[in-house]
Amino acid sequence: MEKRGLDQNSDGSNAPQTTLSGFMVAKACVQSHVFVTDLPELLDLMKENYEMNFVVGKCDGSGGTEAEEGNSLLRQKFGSELSKSQGTAEAKVLRWGVESDYEGAPFDVVFGADVVASLYDPIALANTFYNLCGPESKVYLSYKGRLDEPHLLFEAELKRLFSRVERIEPPNIHSRNKNPGVCILKAWGKIE
Repeated sequence: MEKRGLDQNSDGSNAPQTTLSGFMVAKACVQSHVFVTDLPELLDLMKENYEMNFVVGKCDGSGGTEAEEGNSLLRQKFGSELSKSQGTAEAKVLRWGVESDYEGAPFDVVFGADVVASLYDPIALANTFYNLCGPESKVYLSYKGRLDEPHLLFEAELKRLFSRVERIEPPNIHSRNKNPGVCILKAWGKIE
């Protein structure tokens, strides 16, 4: 059974890093299909990252330019194994509150890195996650709290939309990343 996930970014500030995490999931998880997403102005960058890491001839170093070959974080990590993949991936646009961008929903897992960094509409963001989920979906979001009021509004809206919302904070995050203030929000149990 194919598992489908969505990797969401917020404002382009982490576009290469976020697509990296989504692409790594697609590489490692058997029968997975991952959509890496961001705003329309970053679609070309996401597609370029996809081509460097999934398209045979570019990801194995035989068809890309020297600059492309040096830019791939996955290539540095996996070398010649990069062209092998357990799953698939694709890049697409996802704007908060734009239902036409929700094609492919519901997803089994929705994850994001720092999607609440520039939280301009916390209600629209929470509702977007809700609309991307089915009854069994899980949402995982990592972020560093910077804007208390918008984050509290976002978490309150998640709690209204999902029966379970858990904030995981250090030292309970099992990671070597020890950035202060970083937490993970986990939401599941979509309320119908």
